[in-house]
Amino acid sequence: MANFTGFAEDEILDFYILGNAIASWTAPHLALLTVLPADPLDTITEVSGSGYARETTSWAAISVSGGVTSITTNAAVTFDVVTSSAYTVKGVAIFGALTGGNPFFWGSVAEVTLNVNDQYVVASGNITITLQ
Repeated sequence: MANFTGFAEDEILDFYILGNAIASWTAPHLALLTVLPADPLDTITEVSGSGYARETTSWAAISVSGGVTSITTNAAVTFDVVTSSAYTVKGVAIFGALTGGNPFFWGSVAEVTLNVNDQYVVASGNITITLQ
C-alpha cells in the first residue's frame, strides 16, 4: 500500500512547503473499500452499514533499507462481524480518525465478498506502506 490520496498529497506540500499544520489526525484507522479510486483525487468508497466500523492499527518501527522506507503493521486488524447485508471488499485505506476525517493512503487487496456472519481480518504484518 503506497498510494497517496489527493488529500495526503496536498497535506504534504502544505506542511513542508507552506509550513502549515497537518490536518487533524488522532490515530491511524484502517477502512475497507468497496470501490478503488482510479486517480488520487477520486473519492474513496468505504463500506457502510452492516455493523461496519474502521479499526485501529498498530505499527512496527520505520524501516529503511536500500533507499526504501517502509512501515508495517505489527498486530492483526479484526473488523466486526457482518450483521445485515453482504459487501465486497476491494481495498483498504488509512484514515486519521475513527469516523469522518480524511484518507491518507490506500491499496488494493484480493477481492472478497463478506456475507452475514463473516469477519474480515488482516493478519499482522500484511499492511506495509512503502516510500521510495
